[in-house]
Amino acid sequence: MLKKAIVTGGLGFIGSNLIKLLLKNNFLVINIDKINYASNFYNLKNINNSTNYKFYKCDICDNKKLSSILKKYKPDVLFNLAAETHVD
Repeated sequence: MLKKAIVTGGLGFIGSNLIKLLLKNNFLVINIDKINYASNFYNLKNINNSTNYKFYKCDICDNKKLSSILKKYKPDVLFNLAAETHVD
């Protein structure tokens, strides 16, 4: 059975590298990112067509949308890597 992982902040440096590792280990990966100055689609340019990869533009503060994604996929693991630099 395919294990499912949700990664928040998956377009950042750490998140994108974790996603690549999870895909190599045969996970279904759901990437949730709100897309801001720290996001970089180039980090995942080679995997966007992978059948084991899904992307959602979503702020993790959007409880309704986040709950919907969690209910839909029922992940085995969730990595919260969503962060912003230079936060006072």
